[in-house]
Amino acid sequence: ARLERRVVKAALREEDLAVLRPRLKSIDRALGTLAKAASSAVEDAPANADALPFVEDDREIPPPTALRRAVARFAQALPSAPVSFAANAVGSDVAWQLLCFLRALERAEDGAYRYLARGAGRDFEVEVVCTLPGEHIRAAMASYHGSVRLSGTLTPPGVFQRLHGFEEEGAEFLHVAEAPSEDRLGLFVVPDVPTYYRQRQRSLPALAALVDDVRAATPGNCLVAFPSFEYLACAADVFATRFGKGVEWRCQEPDMDVAEREDFIRFLNEPAAGRVGLVVSGGVFAESVDFDSDALRAVVVVGAGLPPRTVKRDLIASDSGQDGANGFEVAYRQPAMARSAQAVGRVARGSRPGVALLVDPRFGQAAYRAFFPVRWQPRTLPAKAVGAAVREFWAAAAVEGPCAENVC
Repeated sequence: ARLERRVVKAALREEDLAVLRPRLKSIDRALGTLAKAASSAVEDAPANADALPFVEDDREIPPPTALRRAVARFAQALPSAPVSFAANAVGSDVAWQLLCFLRALERAEDGAYRYLARGAGRDFEVEVVCTLPGEHIRAAMASYHGSVRLSGTLTPPGVFQRLHGFEEEGAEFLHVAEAPSEDRLGLFVVPDVPTYYRQRQRSLPALAALVDDVRAATPGNCLVAFPSFEYLACAADVFATRFGKGVEWRCQEPDMDVAEREDFIRFLNEPAAGRVGLVVSGGVFAESVDFDSDALRAVVVVGAGLPPRTVKRDLIASDSGQDGANGFEVAYRQPAMARSAQAVGRVARGSRPGVALLVDPRFGQAAYRAFFPVRWQPRTLPAKAVGAAVREFWAAAAVEGPCAENVC
């Protein structure tokens, strides 16, 4: 839960909330005291070398005792306050945020929680972070006779058992086979195009050539998923030179509205167009959209997509490590590999086959392959051999014809 000082400041200006103003002032004073006490420097806590530099200014703070007392007094005053929150959006916003924050603080007494501060002045905010949610998940499930957890990315099972608060061997696992088989999904790992943070600029020409080879060999459109908008923007300049005017391609932009998103989807849903779309892993186009399987026939996942380093993720890694898990695996590798699996899932969704590439040396490492879905049967190839392998895949697919729906 997060408490933003600007929301409290806005509520203090509302005449309709005058009866609650003393309580709101007390909360604002507590936030002001925390803002002054919180250091503006981020401690560079150790993390795995794979992770990127810090991207936020979060600071860990001690439990905000005075702030909790002030919020609790506000909650006690609410039932008798003659305020119509349904008619006051500002009041509704502050009440909801404060009550959620108070509930999180109450839960924090019984579990592994940390407190973060960020920003300054009126933009200061405090966040309550649950670093080990397993205790809560296990308690919730204990109130039922049984439970089923299912997902396309619950691999390896032991990691998720620990995350969900159970013993590693304490559940039955069923791998459902109704998923793309090898003749429907041509999956290739390309380890010789490095995408590590400091090597990206140097390897962009090789990456552009690889994507162009896949595009030229594929009877349809191609989606290329990058770890960040920054990486995508750097690649776009090199891709523009490589593609020239003979290839239609577009980039996902930050903060696209609904109409722009729909237009991007239409662009990639035109069958046999040979178009290329550059998107960000974890975004709407790499996870939430079911493209037309007659149109989108190839996906290239660029990089393992480790999340940028943050204080929050480092705290999750630290607490998970104390709980017996691999902290880096929980905080960084698992979310990265889940995004990679989601991006690959954009192809071979119906009866039509598809091709997917995982481009990064790390995809060849056992620690990352442990997160591959069981149904994946990847081939490892150098970049220069991918074009021929993709053409061979499509030639075989053309001879055999598309699989019957729900059979493969």
